[in-house]
Amino acid sequence: MYRSKRRFDAILADNDRENDKRLEHFYHPGDDVMIHVPKQFRSKKKHVTDGPFPICAAYNNGTVTVDKGSTQQQAGSHRIFPC
Repeated sequence: MYRSKRRFDAILADNDRENDKRLEHFYHPGDDVMIHVPKQFRSKKKHVTDGPFPICAAYNNGTVTVDKGSTQQQAGSHRIFPC
């Protein structure tokens, strides 16, 4: 485990400090979102986002499943924006 309680308390304090800046995931099934298109997959004049698409399922780790018509795509919370 840990060699000392002081080191363990320091690790817990660091975790709390880092988690203070973490964004909460607030997406629910049925919400409409836009998906960010990475720069390598678009040309100069194409849009930065694609959508809006409804969310089919939202998971605890921040990923969501988006319904794109004929297909479903799983995307992380850093790639989606609310409409």
